Order: sequence, then C-alpha cells, then structure tokens
Amino acid sequence: MSRITRLLMCLAFVALVAMFVLAYVNRVAPRNGYVNRGIAWQNKKQYDKAIGDYNEAIRLDPTFALAYNNRGNAWRDKKEYAKAIADYNDAIRLDPMYAPAYASRGAAWGP
Repeated sequence: MSRITRLLMCLAFVALVAMFVLAYVNRVAPRNGYVNRGIAWQNKKQYDKAIGDYNEAIRLDPTFALAYNNRGNAWRDKKEYAKAIADYNDAIRLDPMYAPAYASRGAAWGP
C-alpha cells in the first residue's frame, strides 16, 4: 500500500470520527441547553417554566436521567410529591447509578 493510499485512508477515518462527534454534539447540546435554562427558572422559583424546559429536554432525549431528576425537583418545590417521586423513579430506571435521584426521592417521601 502506498503512502498516499495510507494517508487518504487516515484522512477518511478522521473525517468519519469528526462526523460522529458532530452528530453527538448536535444531539446533546440542545437537551443540555433546556436543562440549564430549567435550572435558571427553578432558581427564580418559576417552576412551571422550569418544568416546561425539562419537558423539552426529555422530548429531545427520553433517556436523559438528569432532566427527569430536575423536573422531579421542580415538582417537589411545587409540593406535588407524587409527580416528583414518579420522575425520580424514571431517573433511577434510566440510570440506576445516578445517586442524586435516590436522595431526591427520599427527600420527597419525607414531607
């Protein structure tokens, strides 16, 4: 195999990796933006707006445990504990190693 052929193969591989990275970033970035804005709304005690942003993050990525956990926190702040616990359960189902969901669920049971 000539040096030019090897070089072209390496360039093709790098281009393929770049395409996968861009596809991943384009999928992840919007959901993170909605979660970040939801956190900002939640900090301002605008719970319905926060829940709306978490809903959008979940619509974009139904496997995003953090969005379920954060939406559960907003429900908990609204004192809607059954909805909060349901979201924490979903977060745990999606990511059993996500410890904040367990802690949040325990706190929601407490009031």
